[in-house]
Amino acid sequence: MEKQARRESAPIIILLCCLVTALSICCQPQARVTYTPMGLLKDEVEFEVLVNDDLGDSPVTGGLMRNNSDKLYSFHTQILYYDSRGKLLGTHPSIVLDLYPGVEQAFFITPLEDWSRAARVEVDVVNIVKAEPTPIRPRFEFGNFSVYHHEYGTRVFGEATNRDEERQYTINVLGAVLDAQGEIKKANVHMIRNLHPGETRMFAVDVVGEDTDATDGRVYLESITEVTEPQERANITFSNVRMVYNSELGRTGAQFDIVNHGERAYHNILLVFGVYDAGRLVHVDWASVSQIGPQETIPFDRLMFDGNFAGYELKIAIDTIEARD
Repeated sequence: MEKQARRESAPIIILLCCLVTALSICCQPQARVTYTPMGLLKDEVEFEVLVNDDLGDSPVTGGLMRNNSDKLYSFHTQILYYDSRGKLLGTHPSIVLDLYPGVEQAFFITPLEDWSRAARVEVDVVNIVKAEPTPIRPRFEFGNFSVYHHEYGTRVFGEATNRDEERQYTINVLGAVLDAQGEIKKANVHMIRNLHPGETRMFAVDVVGEDTDATDGRVYLESITEVTEPQERANITFSNVRMVYNSELGRTGAQFDIVNHGERAYHNILLVFGVYDAGRLVHVDWASVSQIGPQETIPFDRLMFDGNFAGYELKIAIDTIEARD
């Protein structure tokens, strides 16, 4: 009888143990994202939708956002698409990282469904991930734009200047080409790495596609990342710069000397070239250099540009570089 009673009570004991274990697990803190009510940051962050269309390859929704506060924000957004009667057609989630105070940035997303027929598009902040007061006010200037058409699409040229006197940034710029009505037809993103305080650097955004016979282009700041471990500027200069036209090949070569004045060796060097006509930027391209030693001077002589650019001004900058330990 005693054995039978022990056997009958065993399932009850096991069940009680399971309940205690389950309750102890449920009481542990659970990592999760809690979404707050929609429509946050209405007074702090403005959104302006510039394009919601099928640009050929895929549907795109894009525009500008402006941080009017004194805080550095990261947040989740929900893009809402409405028809002409105000009926909600669909939504698409997105995320914004590190929108600095006083900064205007572009946002461009590819929704999972084609809502290009929507009559109205709105953007709501639905969850704040970061809200930190900060004295940092990044400031960049973009200028000297031009548009160049080639067989694969269009290239938007320009110059980017970091007006911050202390901080180094890596930024993404979004280049867009416009039709005759000023509407965005194509867009793409280009990264500018380690833009030093006060530095101006040439860049180009390649907008690939057949429908790029645009006459105008725009460049927008797409993202900002502060370089927390700033890269020291290499003490490298370029001397004896010449542009030489090869009439047989119909191309122009760049000739100059690369001079390393420092005591460090470098490798994986990417140079960016800007061709100027009376101060106007008309062409941008890149070329790589494998390495350069301390106190070394090496010659550079390559055909770089289609057409005759002899007599034009050539500016050279380091786009990326790695120090060799």
